[in-house]
Amino acid sequence: NATTTVKKIQKALKSFGFYIKEGSRTLKVDGIYHKYTVKAVKQFQKAKGLKVTGKVDEATAKKLKLI
Repeated sequence: NATTTVKKIQKALKSFGFYIKEGSRTLKVDGIYHKYTVKAVKQFQKAKGLKVTGKVDEATAKKLKLI
């Protein structure tokens, strides 16, 4: 289901050192693909030399070790 998938993405981002803080707020693995998740995906994509879209495509999923 979608919530489980988003949680996996958020946990993977966190394990790579992304999706940690926004200002003074520690981000939660909540299964919601909100603006903070998009921002973390974009930061991850940029760091890994991927196309920066904020969406987890196949290449991003592979780099996150989700597939």
